[in-house]
Amino acid sequence: GREAYAPYPMFVGSALIAWRFFSNIVNKSAGMIRSRTSLIRSVAFPLAVLPVSRVAVESVFFLIALIILTCVAPLFGVSIGSTVIQLPALFLAQVVLALGLSLFAAGIGMVIYDLPSIMSHLLRVVFYLSPVIYGANLVVSRFGEESIWSWIYLHSPLAILFHGYRSVLWDPGWMAASDWAWLVGEAVAMLVIGYLVFLRFEGNAVKMMH
Repeated sequence: GREAYAPYPMFVGSALIAWRFFSNIVNKSAGMIRSRTSLIRSVAFPLAVLPVSRVAVESVFFLIALIILTCVAPLFGVSIGSTVIQLPALFLAQVVLALGLSLFAAGIGMVIYDLPSIMSHLLRVVFYLSPVIYGANLVVSRFGEESIWSWIYLHSPLAILFHGYRSVLWDPGWMAASDWAWLVGEAVAMLVIGYLVFLRFEGNAVKMMH
């Protein structure tokens, strides 16, 4: 029940602000190249600027939400102490991961016309599969601690990131070094993959504009 996640507003809120950050970026990046055809035709600029600017805009909204959530945490009985120094590193890893996802979605969106609608449905599924409104412990208890599915779930970037924010805003504690290693590694890997995919299909966008 929700008693295990008390205070529930902080439990959900600390993960929800990060989820909204990612979902908005991926959703809007999927069709951003096609939707700006006239701009791209009239002004010469690197197309990668578009996904980068989307991440920058969403970062501002996220930081505002993060500040608000941090300020109201004491009202719910959460004592935020020295663990707050984890926030800058979490945010940096989050931005790197988001930039990779944005580049990836924007790149694929150049060749798949219906990607925005596909992505909206896919994100809805991912939301319920991710530990936003429930804890990752439910998945572990369902499949067992030794299950490969539990291992994959707990080492997914979103699960680690949500755990990180909850380690500051819900149940203050220090993230394990192994979690940091996985998060940074996955974020960098996603950035490299996203950039390579974007470069691969960037030529298609140029042809599409002419």
